Amino acid sequence: MAQEALNSWDFFRSVLDGIQDMIKILDRDYKIIYANRSAQEYLGKPLEELIGRHCYQEYHQSPLPPEHCVTMDTYQTGAPQNSAFTTLEPDGLERHWEIATFPLKDDEGNVKYIIEIVKDITERKILRYQLVEAERLASLGHLAAGIAHELRNPLVAIGSITQLLDEDTDENDPRKGDIQTLIREIKRLDKFIHEFLDFSAPKGPHPSLCDLADLIEDTLVLLDKQISSNKIKIIKKFPKNVPKLLLDKDQIKQVFLNIIVNAMEAMPDGGELGITVTAAPPGVYDQSTKDIKGKSLSSAKGVVIEFRDTGCGIPPDKLKKIFDPFFSYGKKGTGLGLSICHKIVQSHLGRIEVESRVNQGTRVNIWLPV
Repeated sequence: MAQEALNSWDFFRSVLDGIQDMIKILDRDYKIIYANRSAQEYLGKPLEELIGRHCYQEYHQSPLPPEHCVTMDTYQTGAPQNSAFTTLEPDGLERHWEIATFPLKDDEGNVKYIIEIVKDITERKILRYQLVEAERLASLGHLAAGIAHELRNPLVAIGSITQLLDEDTDENDPRKGDIQTLIREIKRLDKFIHEFLDFSAPKGPHPSLCDLADLIEDTLVLLDKQISSNKIKIIKKFPKNVPKLLLDKDQIKQVFLNIIVNAMEAMPDGGELGITVTAAPPGVYDQSTKDIKGKSLSSAKGVVIEFRDTGCGIPPDKLKKIFDPFFSYGKKGTGLGLSICHKIVQSHLGRIEVESRVNQGTRVNIWLPV
């Protein structure tokens, strides 16, 4: 019975359908004679509609094979080939792929069919980049943190002396305005150094059991005047079934504060900011391996906090740099705010993602584990 199963095409097809990589079998005319379930899902067509179609028509929407085609190389050389390529998906995001081709030969050694295996390596590329970037930033951080400390000490003295000078200067003195400008710039520089030190040497979280709705409300109270003066309408949705989480209250409030301030800056003429807290079902926003359609395969549970504004949005080329240190799309800020947010969320074993469309608005999703 076991041998009959192994000899059955249905058995092998079920095995291939269980593999997350896209697998296709092509004839010598580059026509698809088989595609597993992952390939069917990615292409959005059932097997019946793919059979007989040229692979380059389905994958590249082209009437001819691409100039550098590993499948063509395998037909010509009779040897396995592999390569990597990048595609721009309809959502504007880049995806990275690895392709390997293997020949199926007849009794005379001629290539009759090609097995083509395509693997999504986007997560691997991102993790590799993050590792290299983390090592680079760690080296720079140690050096720069020392410099920042050395700058901060004389800055405190300069600030104190300038404050005394301001107090001793008459309101009608023409130098009064210059002194107050100097005080503002000293405070701005001190804030930058403070943020930089937080980024280069972040403190670990000190968690306690927290109600997310309460943390958001506390943050909104701090920004109440700015929200009112900027004509921002806050729309809140906090259901009662959201579990409490172990969080560092101050750090998570800092994350919320940064995101809300960014949203207000994106709506200089007013607008709406929606804040929603939901208990995430199993698998949502988990950082584990994803299948070809981007669905998470984990059974972890968590909570999702969504911030959605109606602001100016962020162009795609800027969006992919949004968490880079010192990158600032707005006119204000040091460019460290979202980098610090990213680090804080990661230290809580969570995930933060940003989606944006120009002239439509931005959505920030934060996933935190229960």
